[in-house]
Amino acid sequence: MASSPPRAPSVSSASSGSSDGKRQVDPITRTALRYTISPREYELLHQYLISRAPQRVQRRTPKPVRYEKITKSTSESGDYNVAAVRAAFRVFVVSFVGLKSWEQITTRLASRRGAKEMTAKVEGMSQQHPNARYAGSFALMLLFHRLLSRFFKRLRASLLEQNADPFRKRNPRVSRILTGQYTPAIGASLAGLCLGVAPSDQLRMTLAIYVLTRSLEFGYNALEEGGMLWKAEKDGGKGKPWWVGSWMIMPFACGQLLHAFVFDRECFPESYGRFILGQSPEYIQLKPSTYTAGAEGKPWPGTFDIVDALAELSKLRWPSFTSPILFPKASSNASTPSLAKIAPITAPAHPAIKHTSCALLHPHNPSCTQTYVKYWLRAFPSVARFFAMLYGAFALLAYKSMLKAPMPFVNRLSERILRMSLFITGAIGT
Repeated sequence: MASSPPRAPSVSSASSGSSDGKRQVDPITRTALRYTISPREYELLHQYLISRAPQRVQRRTPKPVRYEKITKSTSESGDYNVAAVRAAFRVFVVSFVGLKSWEQITTRLASRRGAKEMTAKVEGMSQQHPNARYAGSFALMLLFHRLLSRFFKRLRASLLEQNADPFRKRNPRVSRILTGQYTPAIGASLAGLCLGVAPSDQLRMTLAIYVLTRSLEFGYNALEEGGMLWKAEKDGGKGKPWWVGSWMIMPFACGQLLHAFVFDRECFPESYGRFILGQSPEYIQLKPSTYTAGAEGKPWPGTFDIVDALAELSKLRWPSFTSPILFPKASSNASTPSLAKIAPITAPAHPAIKHTSCALLHPHNPSCTQTYVKYWLRAFPSVARFFAMLYGAFALLAYKSMLKAPMPFVNRLSERILRMSLFITGAIGT
């Protein structure tokens, strides 16, 4: 029997592999591709990954040129919106994965340490889906910032065209606002309202404070560069005054530290808190050696009981002091448990004192000024000695400069010690 000749490969089967990459893509897949990866990213992916894959995979994936044609929108705004949604989606995924991982790490660490309360707190928070809300908040902020920025830029450009003259004449104020130089930036900043999607806890407050401070910093830099605060020397002005500097922020920073020390002690550095209490001899009343609990059995309040009482007094808007010596039956000064603990200090206070806070801090002297002066006389020497030892130890590292020019070196060292001592003493006492 004669054998049949070998069959030639079919043209359709040979071209089927190449036609796989050119077949029509359904709308759902095309939309998913558009919102997942950009043409530029697909080109890099094809160059470094797909081109090294097996031939079967290469035949089934489209080329970068065809991918760009598949995912390209019919208008420029469509591509911009797709890119904005794609970036927001990625921010959501990355934020959610990062927050979820951090939650798992903190939960395991808390369980290992036996912190049952911390574990219960984390589990209680997870029931409200805080990670998804935070991730959604970040994604929405990015998305709306891009969309609002583009919207206000295009609106400003259209209103500045010649065919918009009738609108500008009819609405001069609205036109000036919408065509302003900073209108797109201010309009895009409305995206910050999306932070309200996040849970109202400490993290959201921290983010809001950080964004506020950074905005103030950028605003100050813009005003300074634009010459709105003072003219630069190169422009014929006097430049920034010598007394303007970062030191002006320190009073506000110390005020925030004091606020944290009184109201959020768990967030305050413990060592710094002990230093403050140790350097406040005139304002922290220690237990006298002759004190006894008496008939009422009230122990002498501790240092943090005094701090808690200050927080309670501030919430009560600094009430006036009613002396138990003059009015024994009056009980307005011990209206709360925190104020009842400080009764051993405020009860024998001077009757001429007007405010309960003064009776708590300096009960034996009705004058705040005299107490402040005494504080300086007692606290400044010890603080100066502390910083003299600290700066002196660091000065030994620069002994070569001291041997080369001893007097200027000693002057600079003394100036640093005095400045820091004055600042710390004044910050604690004030």
